Amino acid sequence: QEKRALERTREQLNAAIAEARKTEAALRLSEDSLARAQKIARLGNWDWHIPTDELFWSDECYPMLGLSRDAGALTYERFLACVHPEDLEGLMRAVDLALQGERPYCTEYRIVRPSGEERLIHTEADVVRADDGTPLRLIGTALDVTEQRRAEQALRLSEERLRLIAEHASDVIFRMRLGPEGGYEYISPAVLEHTGHPPEAWYEDPQLFLTLLHPEDKGRYHEFVEQMATAGGRLTFRIIDRSGRTRWISTHITIQRDEHGNPVAGIGISRDVTAEKLADEEREQLLRQLSAERSWLNAVIERSPVGILLLDQSGAQIAWNHRAQELAGIGAPPGQAGPWGLYSLDGRPLPDGEQPSASALRGEVTSSRELALRRADGGTLAVLVSAGPIVDRSGKLLGAVVVFDDITRLKELERLKEEWTSVVAHDLKQPVTTIVGYAAQIERKPQVAAAVKTRAGHILASAKRLGRMVSDLTDISQIESRRLTIESAPVDLPALLQAVVERMAGETEGHAVEVEIRGEIPVVCADAGRVEQVLSNLLSNAVKYGDPETPIRASLERRGDEVQISIRNSGRGIPAEDLPLLFERFFRGRAREERAIGLGLGLYIAKGLVEAHHGRIWVESPKGGFTTFYFTLPVGAAPRRDAA
Repeated sequence: QEKRALERTREQLNAAIAEARKTEAALRLSEDSLARAQKIARLGNWDWHIPTDELFWSDECYPMLGLSRDAGALTYERFLACVHPEDLEGLMRAVDLALQGERPYCTEYRIVRPSGEERLIHTEADVVRADDGTPLRLIGTALDVTEQRRAEQALRLSEERLRLIAEHASDVIFRMRLGPEGGYEYISPAVLEHTGHPPEAWYEDPQLFLTLLHPEDKGRYHEFVEQMATAGGRLTFRIIDRSGRTRWISTHITIQRDEHGNPVAGIGISRDVTAEKLADEEREQLLRQLSAERSWLNAVIERSPVGILLLDQSGAQIAWNHRAQELAGIGAPPGQAGPWGLYSLDGRPLPDGEQPSASALRGEVTSSRELALRRADGGTLAVLVSAGPIVDRSGKLLGAVVVFDDITRLKELERLKEEWTSVVAHDLKQPVTTIVGYAAQIERKPQVAAAVKTRAGHILASAKRLGRMVSDLTDISQIESRRLTIESAPVDLPALLQAVVERMAGETEGHAVEVEIRGEIPVVCADAGRVEQVLSNLLSNAVKYGDPETPIRASLERRGDEVQISIRNSGRGIPAEDLPLLFERFFRGRAREERAIGLGLGLYIAKGLVEAHHGRIWVESPKGGFTTFYFTLPVGAAPRRDAA
């Protein structure tokens, strides 16, 4: 029996040993799994034996402190030396409170590695106590949470920035749940400005938006909601805000989905685009108005009774109307026409720089210039041409416009008028000459009574004045018909000027006429009679419009390739508004209160005579000063006989 008992005891011991070995193997496996898990999670554990002050650290704790396993034993004092000085007091107080049982041990602190790098450690521990409550061990874990806390801080800063942006943005930012329990999770304060309703009203009533939607846009909005539930999108619609004002709102919504792909929320931005919408409508209206005006302008140009040619800033022809094509004998578009162009009335081609279009592209204006139009079919028309630049509001040149029309019929009427004027003037000369002759005879006879002689003198003066008028009409006829004949010959201008002054001594009585010759004056080829006619007219004007008893100065000087003649008188001057009109037909100056005798043709004829010599004529009259008329005669070849 004793033997059997020993055998049972041995079997029980073997079974117990086997079970212990099995338990030990399981424990080792568990410890190994725990160690692997800690290594993967970088979670360290530690065990502080308080009575002996021994501190056990797992392998994961050493890298946290920046230490190697071979650095020697890690005591509690050595650990405390790694703690950041600013966190040491708080850490020790947390330990004391845990040991006293007042608070669980859970805290974070900074450690300073030997390299100087700071790391943030999160630690938790339990206190193991004796039966009497004396703390024996503090067993806990340690985790480096530096990156986690940095990420959390960055997330908090990002959320704060987003909150500030949302709260101060002029656009409405919102997030709304989808589905039966739908509603606004967030809506920014700008919704009050957009709709007149604060965010609280939207949280309380998810259907508030539908009450604000403009009736005409509800259909489009419901279609958008169906689309939005699956794909999101953008919609511009109208609402009527709390004050009754209609606003245009543009909303863009992005859909958020769960892990199964089902839509769960919509994140959106709404913007008040009322101003932009009104601007778009105004722009569309302006575009329609511009289109109508352009159509109207094109119709005016196309149906205009005169020819109109448009050029771009390079001088290329870009458009012309039907009348222009008709006058030029062209049916092709601009740039594809046959040879045609503008010439002077005598048939000479105009240099490129003298073309009205070229002048317009230089910013100059050509007004009512008579030219010849050489048609594409070889025919010629007399045309009246005007041209000017086309500029934008800033003054930038965009192109030019040339307007011309057929004046052949007018030229024929003008020719007939000039012929009639010439005939009338010619037919008047004979009776005027007869009247002058008889009146002069009566005035000279000694036996005639004084009263009769006086009347004869009046008749003689009036007849001479009539004779001058007839001569003026003849000159005008010849100038305007370009039939003025210039009999050129060498002329000594100083001698001619002196002779004219002497011959007009009676007419200039009361005014001392000073003749001034400046430098050497070359002989010019000119019609002495016509030059004398110009001088006489200017001297006569100086007497008529100058102050009484004031001197008149007649000057000669050479200026380059021209000889300049000037006649100056003292007087009130010529009003600025009269200066551009002085050389027009029948214009009478207003410098004198009393009406001067004459038709107002003298300066017009003088201009025609000077230009027939290829000279220039102009006037300068400062306010309250001298008035000076200038004209020039070129030094060199004589003008042609029909130069006018």
